[in-house]
This record gives sequence, C-alpha cells and structure tokens, in this order.
Amino acid sequence: FLWLDLSQYGGGVEATVTLWKRAGVRVIPGAYLAQPGRDGINPGADYVRVALVTDPATIREALGRVVSVLA
Repeated sequence: FLWLDLSQYGGGVEATVTLWKRAGVRVIPGAYLAQPGRDGINPGADYVRVALVTDPATIREALGRVVSVLA
C-alpha cells in the first residue's frame, strides 16, 4: 500500500472524491481505516491509501493521473 498525505487538498475524504471524479482512480480515505484517538482526532483523516495490487504498467498510469490532478 501507498499512503499519501493529502491534507493540502482538503484531507482524505475530499481528495478521494476528487481523484475518482477527475482521474478515475479509486483510493480509500485513511479516516475509514483508523479510529479517533483519545483526543478525538482521527490519525488517518488527512491521508488516502492506494492499493498497489495490479500490474506495474497500470499502477504507473494511475499514479501519473493522480499526479496530474494534484499538480
């Protein structure tokens, strides 16, 4: 898995929607994979998780689209 800090893009949930709509790339918001701590803050809130589970060429293509959207 690849974890990307997308706090400057509105956090994990907002960035997930943006990447799906603009790049056609599906990622999972980090907030969905963590629980808030005692301080009430979810440590995954600013992150997305990218599953690198397909062939290398497809991964390169998808990550290239992610970079294009976030650049």
